[in-house]
Amino acid sequence: ERDLMRPRLLRAFGWRTHRVLTVDWFARSAEVFQEILAALVAAEPPPEPPAEPSVDPVTDPTSEPSAGSAPDLPPDSTTGD
Repeated sequence: ERDLMRPRLLRAFGWRTHRVLTVDWFARSAEVFQEILAALVAAEPPPEPPAEPSVDPVTDPTSEPSAGSAPDLPPDSTTGD
């Protein structure tokens, strides 16, 4: 089950896998290596990730206050404000 689920999970995240059986690697490693190289050469480059959306820090409630701005604080009762 693990051998089936791991590649399926990786493909869900955009990975492409190439399965190599241990018996094949030990019996004919040079040929298997050439097959891996051919698969890499034939592979298309991955798609570009989507661009980050631009966020306006003035209207975005999740943005942190900038270093030069003071946070809105309630009046201090000790100073009489």
